[in-house]
Amino acid sequence: MSEQVICIPRKSLKPCAFQPRKTFDEGKLDELARSIRNQGIISPLIVRKLADGTTEIVAGECRWRSTAARTLESGEKLAEVPEVPVLYRTLTDIEAQEMMLVENMQRNDLTPLEECDAFARILAEKKEGKPVHTQATLAAKIGKSESVIQSRLTLAKLSKEGRAALAAGKLAYRVARRICEAPSALVPKIEDAILNEKKYPIDRWPRNFGAPMTVEDVSKLIEHLSVWITNPPFNVADASLMPQKSHPETGERIK
Repeated sequence: MSEQVICIPRKSLKPCAFQPRKTFDEGKLDELARSIRNQGIISPLIVRKLADGTTEIVAGECRWRSTAARTLESGEKLAEVPEVPVLYRTLTDIEAQEMMLVENMQRNDLTPLEECDAFARILAEKKEGKPVHTQATLAAKIGKSESVIQSRLTLAKLSKEGRAALAAGKLAYRVARRICEAPSALVPKIEDAILNEKKYPIDRWPRNFGAPMTVEDVSKLIEHLSVWITNPPFNVADASLMPQKSHPETGERIK
């Protein structure tokens, strides 16, 4: 298809399945919606035609979302913008992912977790059995350092609860990253200790409970748990320390 801007019905478009951005600021969408009603859409959306005949948004999803009928926080109602300007591009899946990642990162629209997931997805892509990208080539493609990519990818160690805590702001990014720098076997224990600290008193872990968790706190916890696991204060071979099962009626021990 030629690179010619045309207007098509907004309802004929759909978001891309590879969109790395999962959350959208409704306040910013309201501001963009007002601007679009007053000035129109200055930059066309980048779209691609899929094999099933549908048209997918590669760049400009915020503009597309802002053209829907919406009620602003002030109570003002905005009608739908029926048509939007688009520019068709012929893009492979990996090219579409790269374009969306670059656009979002240039605008600082992605959270560390969203970047982690996007990097991991692109690095997992293969062509003829070989990876399309290494961390080095991906870094060059998006204009970031390899250390940034490595730093984000460490977040993949977080559990579902850990990810939720980071997304909700209960864990700072630097703290989450320090947790993930620990040996993989320790990460669940560290998460549990931090997210449930009131239920998980830890001897010799100096901590001002209730204060924001710091990287230093996590480092002390990693050190404490590492020592406890490698040199526990009991005989791990002592079978008498294992939980015992008993018959619910007689109370006799079940071997």
